[in-house]
Amino acid sequence: MLALALALSALVQDAPAPEPPVQRARAVQWLMHYVNNSDYPPEARRRGEQGRVGYELTIGPHGRPIACRILRSSGSASLDEATCRIMRERARFHPARDAAGNPTVDRVQHSIEWISP
Repeated sequence: MLALALALSALVQDAPAPEPPVQRARAVQWLMHYVNNSDYPPEARRRGEQGRVGYELTIGPHGRPIACRILRSSGSASLDEATCRIMRERARFHPARDAAGNPTVDRVQHSIEWISP
């Protein structure tokens, strides 16, 4: 049983990484256009929280974010959560394409600067 588990583990580790897309996902419009002053979380505004949030979106083959991950926190959970929520709900992309021209998954990294209005 242990030998089988080790053999399967070796196969998984030796599997080639998926090919990166030939054409990367591109935002339909500048990502900041998806955010406006009314999106500022009220609790963050009350506490005077500001900061830059670095994030990574996983873009599905349909051009919509399917996941969001915070790469660099602003120090405010409210601002970090708002960033991912807004981008998952609103951001649209021209999907990435593989070597055959088929839509595929891609990742995009960006940041947003939250400054209290």
